[in-house]
Amino acid sequence: MRAFKFRLEKVLHIRQIKEDQQKQKWALREKAARQEQAELERLLVKKNDITEFGYGQGDLRIRSAMYQYLEILDRKIKRQQLGVKKSEELARQAQKEWFLARREKEKITILKDKHYSAYRKEKLRREQKILDDMQPRLKGN
Repeated sequence: MRAFKFRLEKVLHIRQIKEDQQKQKWALREKAARQEQAELERLLVKKNDITEFGYGQGDLRIRSAMYQYLEILDRKIKRQQLGVKKSEELARQAQKEWFLARREKEKITILKDKHYSAYRKEKLRREQKILDDMQPRLKGN
């Protein structure tokens, strides 16, 4: 009997490549989302530090400058929050695409497993038939 050959091996290989690409895309987007979140946290800590420093000062010019800077910082924080939301959404979308690619690959893998199982069953059946055919000859000697 011939060796097992899965006709859709190339398709399986392509699906594996696509899954790997989607997984890498998701990992990169997830990393970008974490970086955006870290930048937001850095800005929030900076705002807190500036607020504490400014309120500890008795000079009105320093407090006035602090309020102006806090307004600028608040705008940066709002932009960063939007950036975080967008990058998290991109990461979720990339994860969904990776799951879809993985599911498509698994369909072909399951099909391959079924074909291989049928091949093994047929091979064992043929081997058993050969053994059964040899048995009467051995008893006759």
